[in-house]
Amino acid sequence: MMPKCKRQEASLVTVAADVAKRRILITYQELANALQILPPHSIYRVMEALERLMEEDAEFTVATPLS
Repeated sequence: MMPKCKRQEASLVTVAADVAKRRILITYQELANALQILPPHSIYRVMEALERLMEEDAEFTVATPLS
């Protein structure tokens, strides 16, 4: 079984991809609701998850050559 934070990150990727595909804007609160992250500190936890994903993307981009 995947740890809760990894499941939420996988869900975050899915929701973010859907939002990007539809070319819409959503708030952190809407994202927290979509991921079923309950208060307290739901927006903060969404922000942390987004930052982790951006760091992982940056590491992957640096480690992956373009050619």
